Amino acid sequence: MNFGSNITCVSDDRFLEEFAAQNPSIEETQMICGVPLSDLDGADPEPSPEPVEIDFSTLKKEDFSRSELFENYLRFRDEISAAEYAARLIERAAELKAKTVATERLKPYKKELAARLKKERADALCKERAEKISKKLSEAGFGDADYIYPKRDGTLAVNTALLARYIQKNVKYRIIGDGVQENRLFLYQNGIYSQCGDDALNGFIRKFVESVDPSILKTSDLQECRKLLYAVSDPETDDIFDSDADLIVFNNGVLNVRTKEFGRHDPDVLSTVKLNMDYDPTAHGCSVTRKFLNDLCGGSAEWTNFLCELVGAVLSAAPLEKAKKIIFITGAPHSGKSQLISLLQRLLGSAHYCVCTPKDIETNKYASSDLYHKRLCGCSDLGFCDTNEVQLLKQISGGDNIRAEVKYGATFSFVYHGILLYACNELPKFAGADQAFYDRLIVLKVEKSVPENLRDPDLINKLIAEAPAAFNELFLPGLTRFLDNGMRFTVPESNADNVGAYVAENSTAVGFYIECCRLRETLEISKNDPSLCSNVLKLYREWCNVKGTKPLSAQRFNQQLMEYLKQPSLNNMKFHRQFGDFYIFELNKTALTEYRPF
Repeated sequence: MNFGSNITCVSDDRFLEEFAAQNPSIEETQMICGVPLSDLDGADPEPSPEPVEIDFSTLKKEDFSRSELFENYLRFRDEISAAEYAARLIERAAELKAKTVATERLKPYKKELAARLKKERADALCKERAEKISKKLSEAGFGDADYIYPKRDGTLAVNTALLARYIQKNVKYRIIGDGVQENRLFLYQNGIYSQCGDDALNGFIRKFVESVDPSILKTSDLQECRKLLYAVSDPETDDIFDSDADLIVFNNGVLNVRTKEFGRHDPDVLSTVKLNMDYDPTAHGCSVTRKFLNDLCGGSAEWTNFLCELVGAVLSAAPLEKAKKIIFITGAPHSGKSQLISLLQRLLGSAHYCVCTPKDIETNKYASSDLYHKRLCGCSDLGFCDTNEVQLLKQISGGDNIRAEVKYGATFSFVYHGILLYACNELPKFAGADQAFYDRLIVLKVEKSVPENLRDPDLINKLIAEAPAAFNELFLPGLTRFLDNGMRFTVPESNADNVGAYVAENSTAVGFYIECCRLRETLEISKNDPSLCSNVLKLYREWCNVKGTKPLSAQRFNQQLMEYLKQPSLNNMKFHRQFGDFYIFELNKTALTEYRPF
């Protein structure tokens, strides 16, 4: 087990003080069964003076009134020698008619010696056990750990203050918080920092004890140790992680995408994401991936280049919220849409993506917490859904601070740095969409299905096998373009048409305008002009009734058309004449002939 110096800034003195009420004092923690730890490290205690040689035959009666005669009893190191001394002493006292006095005077010394010898035996046993504990901990890789000690009754116990301090000094971790909400602990393991919940942290703490005896760590010990590890007055902020867009962590090391330098995993690289693949600068040849992307994009080089940028950016640490985009791949079934998302999910690993639909984000209050430190949020087969609000989607994709709530846990706030990516046969309906939302959309339309006889059931595994080469030849150049372009995607020109068609389909106001209206050539109005604002709204409601959709309120109708027509305000879209209020557009012939006339 590899340990280095601790990164967190916690004073050792304060670290122990904060838990003094629930733990032994620092003096007590430095003792094992009453013996200083220094004694148990090999130094023997100060030896007692040797007993004085006495010629019992020369003793006189008055000698039994002297304390020295009885104190000499305490100098013996074993019960047999002491008992022999006491017997001869009492025997001589009996000869001098002083047995009763001698017996009474000897009693407290006998008691004291018995207690001392018992303690010495217990201390010797403790020392032996402590040495065995130290050996086991050392063999398990825990060096000079001193947090397990034997009690006098022969059982083992854990000093949670020393255990927490040992972890603090020897393990790389970071405490994240805002000083208001509960702190979160990120542990450095296998090249990255991963958040540790209570259960995971309990399991980690147990590793420091189980080599000796896993049963000695009580639930209360775990709680106390966790409390100490979390106990920092100055937690760091979440933005310390993944802040270097040039670094990518692979299974076998860390790559700087600018310099192409590749090195070993380093705890100073504050990354929370590690790709589920090795980096191989010599890998080349990715014909399957090239064909897959080309077929998915219908042969469009523009869209193929965009997908290479997208994959490269998702696999990196780049803050994708700066792109302010939500991506939909839509169209024919069995066209490979889901395979692209599956490829990203496999390369990221399950810890770094979440499956979450727009409906989930809108209706499930716990859904946003699933996005925490994820690079990809999406769905490879999004069914049709009708979503009323888009505000949270805009916040997530735009770098706003979003509030997350964990079930049975605490709430916290964070910025999502990944991308929203969905594959679907039909685009979802967003009733609350506005122009700001539409401006974020990138819609790749896939026109053709792959014929059944040409579908490759092993395609995803072939794509994974080519991933190191595809990274070098396609995705790394795509990432470089994305970074050089100020973290903006190179969006194909046809995206404007794709989004425009979606706006007309998604917004009943825009759809009605496209089918039934046209901009006025002049603002001169005749008395019989049928396109009064009130008439337009009546015809819009009739149009919605025919289409089987729910009409918007007049306010929402005006707002969406104002944004679609790029008018700065409602006053610019409407004007007043003596015959009434009119829009800058009028009803066309289709509207007046195919729908209910006025």
